[in-house]
Amino acid sequence: MLENVDEDTLQKQIVKSIAEEIEQTFKQGRKLDTDVFQLEHALYKQAFPEWSKLTSNGEKPLEDYQLGDIKVDIQLTHSGMLKMKDKEQQY
Repeated sequence: MLENVDEDTLQKQIVKSIAEEIEQTFKQGRKLDTDVFQLEHALYKQAFPEWSKLTSNGEKPLEDYQLGDIKVDIQLTHSGMLKMKDKEQQY
């Protein structure tokens, strides 16, 4: 926070950090046999026929599923304090 970093570099660092956190959370959930992101529910709601085939019409839970590509899209907004520091540097 004390060094100047351009916006693109900051966005890349944030996207990487968020993606890593999602992956770690997913792995921890799998270890505990927990669907922390409710992926099975999303599959049930959005693709019922596929969910039905994979779970024998709900008789068995999903197993051996994995996380695919993680796509993170962020919108970086600047705090008022950051804008103030930028203005001070201009003068």
